[in-house]
Amino acid sequence: MTSKGQVQRPRPNANTYWVNEHLLAGEYPGHKDEAVARRKLAAYLEAGVTCFVDLTEAQEPLAPYSHLLPSHSPSTGRPVRYHRHPIRDYNVPRSRAEMTAILDRIDQAIGEGHVVYVHCWGGVGRTGTVVGCYLVRHGLEAEAALDELARHWQIVEKSYRHLQTPETPQQRQWILDWDEDR
Repeated sequence: MTSKGQVQRPRPNANTYWVNEHLLAGEYPGHKDEAVARRKLAAYLEAGVTCFVDLTEAQEPLAPYSHLLPSHSPSTGRPVRYHRHPIRDYNVPRSRAEMTAILDRIDQAIGEGHVVYVHCWGGVGRTGTVVGCYLVRHGLEAEAALDELARHWQIVEKSYRHLQTPETPQQRQWILDWDEDR
């Protein structure tokens, strides 16, 4: 399920990365200017994304975008979905069950044929934590998952400011400790 190289699909912007052909990760896809938000979202839809998994909290100072999404993708005709699974910024999920629910949502959407975009605000901490646990769920050892994240992160424009994903020691430890069978 994971790739050993970079997926050769177009990225909607320079602060995203393909985890595999069905999972894209990165920063918040909306914008406070609705016209800019619509252009940004169109790039995600053009890249094939049909399911958005939003890890931000409702009270974060971000302009909502879910109401701007079309009911169906203009390029594929597939229904477009939006799901919020909030995690506090610079933090980890409140419980293992919460992470399992996020991973289940991603796997279910992929199983239904969707291309999923998982994001937080900056696409660094919460997003990296979820992607790392996703990689562990799909067969990588935790250290290998962190290595895979580091490989993907190299192509992200903001990697010069944020040297690693996930962002905090707590988030990295969450991946190292991740085991759904506990």
